[in-house]
Amino acid sequence: MTSNTCRMSLLIFCALATLGFAAPPLVQDLKDYPCVDGVNNVVTLADIDTAGTTVHVDGAVAHLYDLNGNPSCEKGKPMVAMPGLIRLVKGKVIVNEGTDIKKSGVAKWTFTKHKLIGTLCKDGEKVNILIPDKFCKQDIYPLIGDDFAKMLATPGEYDLEVLLKTAGVTAEFKTPKLNTFVNGIVRGEWQTVLRFESEGKTLAHMKAPANNDWLFFE
Repeated sequence: MTSNTCRMSLLIFCALATLGFAAPPLVQDLKDYPCVDGVNNVVTLADIDTAGTTVHVDGAVAHLYDLNGNPSCEKGKPMVAMPGLIRLVKGKVIVNEGTDIKKSGVAKWTFTKHKLIGTLCKDGEKVNILIPDKFCKQDIYPLIGDDFAKMLATPGEYDLEVLLKTAGVTAEFKTPKLNTFVNGIVRGEWQTVLRFESEGKTLAHMKAPANNDWLFFE
């Protein structure tokens, strides 16, 4: 190899090395994304198809957490942790007709993924054979706690923010733990619809996020 060729190779190597050190990383460190409680872990809920339902929400806001109570986020946006907690913190719950959901109450989910997989559950029935039935349908109680169960049993209009401050009432939902295989399918962005039913009647029908955006699950 000639001396000119050696010099040229050395110059090319130095140029590439300089570019490599100067270039920004292709993947941003997750530490760079904020996850502040009440800011980045916030999701809104809204009624859909309210005709015939007995429970309604108005301006409902939930905060998302992991099982340890830490705010749950993905790249600065709210994330539903599996397992984790969904805690209603704001808004009104209007109960037109009381129902004892401890005796009879089912939560039926519709999950639609942003890419590739599409719909996994439709009104509580699984569409994809790879996921367990419990992912699409669960008993409302003890999915929700005693405080919220009592609220649904008594007609009235409830301001969640006031109840949280004055009576210590909690409206908290626990999300299930998934095995590694199912979690691999679930991980990603979803639109979710939830239908509460009891004794063949629809108590509530709502969606999250309310703005038809996508919500990250893991």
